[in-house]
Amino acid sequence: MLSMKSLSGMLLTSSILFGTAAPSATAIEMVDIHHPQPNDIVTNPVEVCGVGTGRHGEITMQLRDDGGTELFHDFFQVGGLGIWRDFCVTIPLSSIPETAQGELEVSTGTGPDGGPDAIIPVVFAEAIMDDYDGFRAHTIRDGETLYSIAQEYYENPNNYQRIIDANPQRIDDVDELEVGQTLRVPLSRDWIQ
Repeated sequence: MLSMKSLSGMLLTSSILFGTAAPSATAIEMVDIHHPQPNDIVTNPVEVCGVGTGRHGEITMQLRDDGGTELFHDFFQVGGLGIWRDFCVTIPLSSIPETAQGELEVSTGTGPDGGPDAIIPVVFAEAIMDDYDGFRAHTIRDGETLYSIAQEYYENPNNYQRIIDANPQRIDDVDELEVGQTLRVPLSRDWIQ
């Protein structure tokens, strides 16, 4: 039979094996999200995959837009009592998000101060454009602006906000793009080069 002491030791050992430094058994990461990664563009339904264990074998997932609107909240079974298990969950959005940016919150009930184990910023494709199909990686050339890139891909320079929304933390100044930098340019299903 497992005691809490042996369970804590097993969890601490698995934490070290999985590359997370854990100074105590209470600081162990209980879930490792492989997809989505921070600032990934996600579509509806959102696929969340990783490996984890949880108190009572459950993890809770919440998906919100930047305005705080909850788009999804439910719990899922994963490994428990120190047993790590792969998982892949399909999360249907309750509506099209009002903002392009949002966050996925994952909790096993053992996070820091009882809070979430992971908060992952995401970009909602359907909030950028309703007929989103994917993105093109565009490398900035000398003299290019967001307006000229929008003109090239959308035939309308005023659609530059789509590029900004698809690239959080990549565009510091909309008037000064870095030559050689790669940006994601979201494209619709009917886009033809």
